[in-house]
Amino acid sequence: MAARLYRPRAMTASARATLVFLCLLAPMAGGCASLRLQELGPKELLAQLPPELAKGKLSEQAVENLRAEKLDDLWRVSPKKALGELTFRVYSTPENAENLPALLLTLAEMHHHAALANQPGLHLQPAKRQDEQALLYAHAAAYAAQCLARLDQDDAPDSALAPKTVYQNIELAVEIHNHAALELVRLARQRDMLVPGGITRLKIPGSQSRFADFEVVDEGIPLPLQEIGAITTARELRVVGLDSHHDRPGIGVPLLVEAKRGTHGAESLFFESLKVPVTGHLVVPEKPSEVADWTRIEFRLVDPHKVESAMLAGKRMPLAADFTTPLAVSLVESGLETLSEKAFFKGDLADKKRGLFLLEPYRPGRVPVVLVHGLLSSPVTWARMVNDLRTDPVIREKYQFWTFFYPSSQPIIYSAAELRQALRATRDTLDPSRQDEALDHMVLVGHSMGGLLSRLQTVDSGDKVWRHFGATDFDKLKLSEHTRKQMRDIFFFDKVPEVRRVVFMGTPHKGSRIGDTTLGRLGATLASPPEGLRKLALEVLRDNPKAFVSEPNRLNSVTGLTVNSPSMKILEECGLPQVPYHTVAGALENNSTLISLEHWLRDLPPDAKTDGVVELSSAVLPGAESELVYPAEHTRVHQEKPGLAEVRRILLEHLDSMAARPKAPIFTKPVP
Repeated sequence: MAARLYRPRAMTASARATLVFLCLLAPMAGGCASLRLQELGPKELLAQLPPELAKGKLSEQAVENLRAEKLDDLWRVSPKKALGELTFRVYSTPENAENLPALLLTLAEMHHHAALANQPGLHLQPAKRQDEQALLYAHAAAYAAQCLARLDQDDAPDSALAPKTVYQNIELAVEIHNHAALELVRLARQRDMLVPGGITRLKIPGSQSRFADFEVVDEGIPLPLQEIGAITTARELRVVGLDSHHDRPGIGVPLLVEAKRGTHGAESLFFESLKVPVTGHLVVPEKPSEVADWTRIEFRLVDPHKVESAMLAGKRMPLAADFTTPLAVSLVESGLETLSEKAFFKGDLADKKRGLFLLEPYRPGRVPVVLVHGLLSSPVTWARMVNDLRTDPVIREKYQFWTFFYPSSQPIIYSAAELRQALRATRDTLDPSRQDEALDHMVLVGHSMGGLLSRLQTVDSGDKVWRHFGATDFDKLKLSEHTRKQMRDIFFFDKVPEVRRVVFMGTPHKGSRIGDTTLGRLGATLASPPEGLRKLALEVLRDNPKAFVSEPNRLNSVTGLTVNSPSMKILEECGLPQVPYHTVAGALENNSTLISLEHWLRDLPPDAKTDGVVELSSAVLPGAESELVYPAEHTRVHQEKPGLAEVRRILLEHLDSMAARPKAPIFTKPVP
């Protein structure tokens, strides 16, 4: 058969225009940070261990200890017998013996080695050997923890090498313990028992009737029991696309717990894929002699935000935690990064996923930081900021992060109305009795066009908005009650009382001249707001053909961002924010690529300061509490270290202002 040549179908004019627009404008617009996840298998997990362990060998120190105990030859001939003999000797070693920690660590290595069965890269064996292998891992974890309980760097002998040796032993013991615990968790998951209350029964070798139970115990998962979904380990995933990884070294297994969408009103406030950080740790016997009869292997699940240490083998030890991986998985699996681009061209695609989302379970007493993305962007763009800010213990304790997602093609005032309604609805759902004072001190952080949406939460409109869009008296329009309410929510509004501070990052308060270029006009042509907005306009026009100044279907976000658009005039007439506000803006060097692109798109004055999309003169507002201008591209102004440090400073300043402000009196209705 003759080979056939594949001839791609010719692109339509519309498809070509879309491709050109995405290639040119998308990288300049909203700044989505591309996140990826890599799954790690057993071989990759082993590769993270010290080289000897990863290769299925004992460390040099363990070999030396076996030689000192005259067990090295027996280990080579019969590892099982050597293991039993050293176990017996450890049980009979006095508690205050100087060599006990080293023997315990060697015993932990030997159990770990036996569990791997000299087959590097493999994990839990077929069912025939799984129980025996799991118990070897459990004993390895126990002896490693008991070694740690007896090691103290401060008590090291007075020699140059001893402190280093103690540190190396601590590091090795932690690695053995954590990897062994991880393998136990993976077995429980394989048997569908990695759930609160789940018990994995393990048959003890050499006995027909004796069993040990690996039991999962919930001691603080920050979710109601009915909302706890699948549990996975953070170590089996690698996050790609973030500059730093926020974790806490220690004992235990960092986990990701899925928050199932429940049946209550708050279900719509979470991504379908929201993952919550949890740490699991073993409850280890204090004495080595107790390990042989360790038949209830308890694995406790705790909230790493609240619990930073736990008692293991009679000593308090720091618990490991991973805060970055749950955040990254939640954002990646939400699908919003890809959806944001598609929804620009077809707004209806975002109908089921638009709204305000909590990036963590609601915690009363913590001030919401509401993050609002810009054009052709999504909540993924805030990954770096949330990840970095959470490393600050004060911010982690005092704040919670929410994010708003919307089709970025729809008109600015319509998106601002959606945000206003979402803030109100979220407060009604989470705190209907208005008891949580922290929700009265929200901070909005808006990037690019998201800053304009945020600004419109801090002003009163009066009739200023309608005057620019309406051609007749609003009260005289013939509208159904439902339609009138929808229209009023869009065109007439008061500032949101809960919003007490705003941070503008690369925000075009006076518009962007790129909107007036050929590229901008192309974007305006391609932008497609949701069908619901078009239907609303048609509903109004049906009985009021002259209701609007211009054809409503021509309105979208791109036309709204042009310098002389009604949206820009509305912002000017509504005035400055009625709350403290801050500016973070980019000003690139003249030789940057984006500046060259902007020169190519339009006549940019030689001395103009710009981030490649928004001129500095448009990004600043008079009267700001603070103003940071630094060399940053438009898509990175909210992701680079100077910008992140400034937001951190502002959030800490906001806490200080809250502490200085006297509490408002609480008025209650008199009981009749």
